[in-house]
Amino acid sequence: VVLGLDLSWPMLGYAKHLVQRSSLTNVILLQGDALALPFVSRHFDVVNCGGALHLFGDLARALAEISRILKDGGRFTFATFRNRGTRFSERIVRWRRNRKRRTN
Repeated sequence: VVLGLDLSWPMLGYAKHLVQRSSLTNVILLQGDALALPFVSRHFDVVNCGGALHLFGDLARALAEISRILKDGGRFTFATFRNRGTRFSERIVRWRRNRKRRTN
């Protein structure tokens, strides 16, 4: 089962259209906030953030929530954009190192 979560109702509507067009039956779409993920701790093997990580107003909180819901040894994948001169990628690398220490 694949869970899709977005804060935006229009994005969820578009995702629903794509799911239906592709005749997928294993996708559940939920409205929710990445800064307060509505899932129990240590539940997911994989979390993917497609093209939105750079949009979160509180990156540290979003990463803490992702870390909370990932099982030990779980994987986090993402696609994002960054502006020159920001330390966004450095923050992601630091988060990954801290998470690795927690699971070792």
